[in-house]
Amino acid sequence: NMYYRDEKSISCMYRQLRRLASTLCSNPASSATNIRILSEIDWITEAERYKMNPESLASL
Repeated sequence: NMYYRDEKSISCMYRQLRRLASTLCSNPASSATNIRILSEIDWITEAERYKMNPESLASL
């Protein structure tokens, strides 16, 4: 059944997103774990990473 197969892949995708969100939200924004994760998925470029200071982190 095509519908079941699509539903199963969507469920898997949301399970992975939930795990990522849980990891990101359970650590301080400036933690090495979060920076590594975001860097790995290219959400933070190297230049932006070096600009992080207490003021910019507070604005997040």
